[in-house]
Amino acid sequence: AEGLNPTPVTSTTKHVIILLTDGKYNMGGCPAAVIEKIKEFLKIGKSPQNPRDNYLDIFIFGSGNIINIETINELASHKPNERHSFLFKDLDDAQEAFQESIGDGEFLPTCGFSPGQEAPDDYHKFPWFTGVNVNDPAQTKCKGVIVSERYVLTAAHCFTRINRAEDIVVMLGTTQNAVAEFRRHPEYDKQKLQSKGIQDFYDYDAALVKLAAKNLPPFARPICLPCTAETTRALRKPHPQTTCKDHEEELLYDGNIPSFYITNCEYNTTSLRVWIKNGGKKIACHSDAKKATLYEKITNVSEVVTDRFLCTGGTDPEVDPNICEYDAGGPLLTQRRQRSIQLGVVSWSVVDACRGGSSLLCNGDSRKEEEPLPYARDF
Repeated sequence: AEGLNPTPVTSTTKHVIILLTDGKYNMGGCPAAVIEKIKEFLKIGKSPQNPRDNYLDIFIFGSGNIINIETINELASHKPNERHSFLFKDLDDAQEAFQESIGDGEFLPTCGFSPGQEAPDDYHKFPWFTGVNVNDPAQTKCKGVIVSERYVLTAAHCFTRINRAEDIVVMLGTTQNAVAEFRRHPEYDKQKLQSKGIQDFYDYDAALVKLAAKNLPPFARPICLPCTAETTRALRKPHPQTTCKDHEEELLYDGNIPSFYITNCEYNTTSLRVWIKNGGKKIACHSDAKKATLYEKITNVSEVVTDRFLCTGGTDPEVDPNICEYDAGGPLLTQRRQRSIQLGVVSWSVVDACRGGSSLLCNGDSRKEEEPLPYARDF
């Protein structure tokens, strides 16, 4: 392993062992001896100054009619304020135990994880997704995403008509959550180009909302964000050697990048696939942004669609849906190994794909109603 870059997995990678057992053993002997060899290989517990306990987690799931609890407790990791051994009777118990084993705890480490189609409801399926309701004259409804136990990321333009945190309510599942404060991006200025006849300008269209209390529901998890240690681990990259530039090259490469956003249908919440047009694909996508009514008189589209925008839409490599107005503030996501990573914030669309309270695209044939056009999202 000498000379390897990154350094070997024995010193830089965090490991997880998951065992499903009744706690009994036969000719192979007690597995505790093997666990000790693994710890020795990973240099765990060798040095009092650097015990490296956080580099190995052993989760034991006890199953069977007769379970040897003593063996299960011996094999499982023992760490303060963490649980590593579980007993269950059937599949439902197993699923509940699995959710608890990857539970957030105080620091919400498992970013972007979702049980997917196995989720019992939409809240568990998209556990980082939020509603952001604004008490302004228009009763603005936006979306957002959990980024930590106290903060939600959304779009700055959702708060154009207000200046008080008391006018914002964040919906986590069915629970209304009060807001302590909100901060628009310091460079965001919707009226910046009004002197040029441009009424709406969406550059830096991002805002952070701070919840009044640490009161996330049990299903809630944060999204994975680029340039964080959590996303480095989700991408299975070495930490701390991996840089923001490495994340950008991995996630925002040239060409069509598969991604998705979340929208509300009449009876459920669903994800819709879109393609980020990057590199050479981005030019045509930005040009089509001039088809938006608010920008139809613009001669230089780069004035309103800056390099900080991500662009989706059009028909290459397939027809992309347009967003609904109330999808603004929600996340533009990509997926890596069952983890969702946020690449952008939904900002604006060429057309509003809404009718009543739900997206036209919730119906199977809705795409043919009009030619979908690109829309841009602020990164």
